[in-house]
Amino acid sequence: MNTSSKLTPNIQTVASSLPPLPPPSASVIMTLAPLMLRSLARLVASMIDCPTASLTTILYYSGLLPQNVRLERMVRHELLDDENYLFHFLINFLRCFW
Repeated sequence: MNTSSKLTPNIQTVASSLPPLPPPSASVIMTLAPLMLRSLARLVASMIDCPTASLTTILYYSGLLPQNVRLERMVRHELLDDENYLFHFLINFLRCFW
């Protein structure tokens, strides 16, 4: 007999020994949903209204825009207010992983 199979716990045994995860509370979901919906609407509206300026702004703040005066003129600083969460998420994602 293989002794390593006796020492290795079964996945079902480990999963059954863990306590169940609590369901997310409805108040947390209901609180975050309007914030994300508003931020998503602003992101989509800005991408439809002026996609070049929106993309340039995201690239500028993430540090991926080449140093060019013409490109920097297209950056719209007003897109990055405190409640524009998805813009901030995209910028930070590009900063970390690009």
